[in-house]
Amino acid sequence: MDMNAVAIILQMLLCIIIMILNRKIYISGFGGLFNKAPNKYSLTALGSIACFIYGILIRSFLTPAVVITLFAIVNRITEYLTERFEGEERDAKTPILSEVNAKAKAFVYIVIAFSAIAFVFWMIIEKDIFRALCVVSTVLVSACPIPLFVSAPLALKVGDSVAKKNKILFEDISKLEDTAFCDTVLINKSGIITKGEPVVTDVFSTASLTSSGYSALKVDRSENELIRYAGIIESHSQHPIAKAVTDYAFNHSDIENTEVVGFIRFEGKGLEGKIDGSVIRGGNHGFVSNHAIIPAEIEERAQAFCTMGKTPIYYSKDNMLLGIIAVSDSIKDNSKEGLAELKTMDIKTLMVTGDNEKTAKAIADSVGCDEVISGVLTEEKKETCEKYKGEGNTAFICKDENDADALIINDDVREIASTFRISRITLLNIHHIILGFVLYNIIMIPIAAGCFAFILGHLSPMLGASFMSAASLIFIAYALLPNSTDVHDPGKDKKLRDKVWRRKWKKRSRSNILTISLKS
Repeated sequence: MDMNAVAIILQMLLCIIIMILNRKIYISGFGGLFNKAPNKYSLTALGSIACFIYGILIRSFLTPAVVITLFAIVNRITEYLTERFEGEERDAKTPILSEVNAKAKAFVYIVIAFSAIAFVFWMIIEKDIFRALCVVSTVLVSACPIPLFVSAPLALKVGDSVAKKNKILFEDISKLEDTAFCDTVLINKSGIITKGEPVVTDVFSTASLTSSGYSALKVDRSENELIRYAGIIESHSQHPIAKAVTDYAFNHSDIENTEVVGFIRFEGKGLEGKIDGSVIRGGNHGFVSNHAIIPAEIEERAQAFCTMGKTPIYYSKDNMLLGIIAVSDSIKDNSKEGLAELKTMDIKTLMVTGDNEKTAKAIADSVGCDEVISGVLTEEKKETCEKYKGEGNTAFICKDENDADALIINDDVREIASTFRISRITLLNIHHIILGFVLYNIIMIPIAAGCFAFILGHLSPMLGASFMSAASLIFIAYALLPNSTDVHDPGKDKKLRDKVWRRKWKKRSRSNILTISLKS
């Protein structure tokens, strides 16, 4: 046996060994084709088998050996990265991945059909089985399905991983995609824009009124009496404002050991109870004005409090107004900055609060909110969100972790912008990968099929496989790019916004309501 034959046999054995070691490619690839569900291995399996048959015909197994080795290297790298980020997928099926997967399957069939047409074409033109088989092999090994089957899902997993590193926890990965499409944000004022710890700032009793109707009354309407009754009635409520009034009264009056008879809580309106034989009421203007006359001086003072972003609470004894207590919730230091970042990203912000319109407007103007939805009861807030469904994807930012059906983020308003930022970066990354996939295959497949053979000559299967392997690794590396992204950097927000809306992603909005909870 001559040395030539020995070399051919050794090359063939090497090919067979490599194929056996990577049998998963063939089992999964051909299995997917037979089950009408082609996968990332299908073209690799067909291409390497075509190369092996080509090697038998030309009695040289160097080409199939190199091709199969390159496929094996790419396969190992993709498997390693997929396993590393496997926990980030959490078996989620997102709309964009479903769309990509459908296109990837169609792509496999298109490439197979194109390679068959190329085979027939070159058989007719050159009447050479070697040339036709070489072209088929080159087309199959040059086509790159990795961006759709591997890079796009990997990019989504990487985005979820980056979010986790920054303590942004999505309920499932599909919420990451939905968040990128949000263009309206409803923000619960208490605990999000403000600290959620209201304090008493002003006390104004009717004892100081100069109007004849009140100055002539011989009843105790002093500031101390107002604080005492307010503290006693509010001590039976769990509302943050009630706590603020109770704490203030505890430090400025004697409210201990006083019984409240027949206590009633009117949701979103006020409180009522009998203290020392008198009916004491406390609440908003509409509630108290039904039982007591509110003098013009009190109205003016209350309006002044509202313009300062304070909430006036009215108190009455029987049918006589005792006065008002103004409560204010301090705005968080980072609220204005966080809302400005959202505005830069072209996201509309609406503040949802139970406060009256004037108070709410003053707070919203001070932090830069676009609109205000005032007078909303706690149980009505989710219903309010539903009204905005028709306008596109809406996110509701709340403080209650139990309501977080989408994601949970840190107790920092700037983290809201970071959430949208990582979502948009991730989806933009996927769109870049898809664009790269289209450009590569539009250029490479015709070249591999010999469409430019009369000018450039024929591409060899070995070179085609090299291009495919290099492109696959580039696409995989690109999918990992969000790992190096600073999600807190607003520097590229305007550029990112322009890119997103230029692609008219708004039209793809699925009209969801996302509930985002801020967690301390």
